[in-house]
Amino acid sequence: MRYFTSLAISVALLTLAAPVTTFAKTLPATIYSPASQTKARAILARHDGAIAQALAADPVLKAAMDKDLKAIAAMTDPKQRQAAIAAFRAKHGKGYKKALLAAKFDWNLTVAELSRLYPGMRFRIVDGLYAVGYKDDDGTPAPPGPVKTTTDVRLADFAMDIQQSCGAISGAGVTISGGTLDTSVWAAEAGVCSNSGYLTYDFTVPAGATTAVSMSAELRNEVFALGILGGAASDASGFFGVDGIKTVAKFCSVFVGLAWAASEECNDLDASVTKTLQPGTYSLTALTFTSAGTVGVVSGTNARARIKLIKASLSQTQ
Repeated sequence: MRYFTSLAISVALLTLAAPVTTFAKTLPATIYSPASQTKARAILARHDGAIAQALAADPVLKAAMDKDLKAIAAMTDPKQRQAAIAAFRAKHGKGYKKALLAAKFDWNLTVAELSRLYPGMRFRIVDGLYAVGYKDDDGTPAPPGPVKTTTDVRLADFAMDIQQSCGAISGAGVTISGGTLDTSVWAAEAGVCSNSGYLTYDFTVPAGATTAVSMSAELRNEVFALGILGGAASDASGFFGVDGIKTVAKFCSVFVGLAWAASEECNDLDASVTKTLQPGTYSLTALTFTSAGTVGVVSGTNARARIKLIKASLSQTQ
């Protein structure tokens, strides 16, 4: 049974990086499925009308927020967008809280509903304005056995599978370059767009032998959500390891209501997996998944997941 968290992308592959397989991978079904985000957006959408009505009561605030949201949506530099969102929150947070109060919108109740869609996730409500979800999955490394033969698995040795739900879109896709698997997506159409890049390296431990697996990488996730036309959400995740045996992962999500903006980074810069395997057939796998959902096309609602500096070795003792 696969342990991996599901999630999915458009392509810009470097031909020398990794071979693209012709088979279609079935991503493992876990908490980050597009169906879960569709349900999450439905929860947020129930409050869109009330928030819009509350903001309409203060046309000066609404006009200023709309102007700033559109400016943020046009930004292409993630660092610039993060700084702009921080300024947006400082500028409009007080007025937006009043609007949420008037709309009878309670993030505590909303998070209670979201937690049922994302089991095992820890939620944090930021200043009463938006919610962030976290989930870490770390294993305790098993000690390797005596080493006699070591094989370094290069990025080019992995087979690659790409899945994308909204087609090839400018500024979103899957790439491999410089030891990094990079996946990104943005809300290119109404509903949910999701992209994923999946690396697989199959190997066998022969009878009478053991193999110590060592795998390490940096996990970097960025999520942005802009509620320009309605509630919005974005997800990003990355994980790697021995498929079905031992993995390490980092997940990140952000959720906003109508007329708000938020961003978050969730990183693990020292992720690793070690495991000693008995005879059998196994797969080293790495997956990056991103998903973005809005009402309508909102380029500022996007997600990026990267697995950087991927290293793997197989140490076999006969």
